[in-house]
Amino acid sequence: MEKSRLRITILAVFLIVAALTFAGVLPIVQRIIKPILLPVSQLVNRVVTNVAQNFKSREDLQSLESENQALQQKIVELEIRQADLNRRLSELQLLRKEEDFLNRHELRGQPVRVIGRSQSSAQLLLLDAGLNQGLSLGQPVIAADGVLVGLIQEVGEITSSLKLLTSEGLNIAARVENETKSPGIVTGEKGVGIKLTLVPQNEVLQSSQSVVTSDLDPKVPSGLLIGSISKIEQTSGLLFQSATVIPALPYDTLNVLMVLTAQ
Repeated sequence: MEKSRLRITILAVFLIVAALTFAGVLPIVQRIIKPILLPVSQLVNRVVTNVAQNFKSREDLQSLESENQALQQKIVELEIRQADLNRRLSELQLLRKEEDFLNRHELRGQPVRVIGRSQSSAQLLLLDAGLNQGLSLGQPVIAADGVLVGLIQEVGEITSSLKLLTSEGLNIAARVENETKSPGIVTGEKGVGIKLTLVPQNEVLQSSQSVVTSDLDPKVPSGLLIGSISKIEQTSGLLFQSATVIPALPYDTLNVLMVLTAQ
């Protein structure tokens, strides 16, 4: 039924258009309708164009946002990689200094890395080498160009503990780099500093003089830098004087070290 009506409607429209065409009326109708439909057509075109552009703008914006996020992620990854490369370069430079020191003084050593601090004491650094790498108790540990930072305190198969010079109870024979090579004993001050003790009262000490290891300990080579004198303490009537020593390196930044395994 509906199909029959549709056919009749199409046929009627066709006959009307044909009649208007033969009668010469169709051009007149077109001229009348065209001015009316033109603004509508233009409006429809503008709407369609704006909608299309809007969709395209949204797609472009989403694409730009995705690209921006990807670039930001790339920047973060590159910054992380750059930081890692800088760290490795710094460690390599320190290791070269330590190896150069060994070669100049005909010493042997085992490079180690600081992997943590002991939970029981901030003055114990955990190292990534142990018995399997030739480490043993009492071996000196240096940083950079021959700076003594401590002694091996505990040794496991693959790890060990480094006791820093600032540790209480750690004593090392030392001397002052002056004309008389003033002898003394370097001892830790409860984890907060280093003190040079048992220096004869008649020795002349001055601020900024370097303090190095002496040759009294067979395991510790002579001449390893410990630090410099910052404050001298003298008391009349006593046989000995003492001095506060500033470490040559900040111990909280230690990362790549060298354990002296033999002289």
